[in-house]
Amino acid sequence: MNKILLLIMCTSFFSAQAMAGSWRYGCIGILPDKSVVNFNRDTLAIVSTTRPALYAANIDISKDIQIGDALDLNSGLQTEMDFKKQNGDLIKLIETKTNVISHHEKNVPCSGTKIRTLSDERTLKTYKFVIPGESAVKGILKCYDISISACG
Repeated sequence: MNKILLLIMCTSFFSAQAMAGSWRYGCIGILPDKSVVNFNRDTLAIVSTTRPALYAANIDISKDIQIGDALDLNSGLQTEMDFKKQNGDLIKLIETKTNVISHHEKNVPCSGTKIRTLSDERTLKTYKFVIPGESAVKGILKCYDISISACG
């Protein structure tokens, strides 16, 4: 009986996931000081590559890596986004330019005669990074924005 209940729970979980919409986006690039920046809807990470100790055991995380949590997980790739560091400082990203590399949409069957729409956009975006205690810098990032609508 327990195995049947577990099977029903797993099936309902995965079928709910299969019918729900999904959305993912993110960007990666290099800033003028050679730091690597990567962000998605949850987290921003800026990793210094200029210090030779970055890959060594004596890494100074407070100087070499800056991590921020998105203040708004559901807004998407907006022209302004804020990420909060653990110390409370905000890292602000301000989009100044976008070049669309590709954009594709297609309908995908999902259940019987129902369809979902799959959207995939790739862009080059220029962002101004405003970090407390540092001069603002601009970086060009490769970005993706992928979504699939709910079944229906």
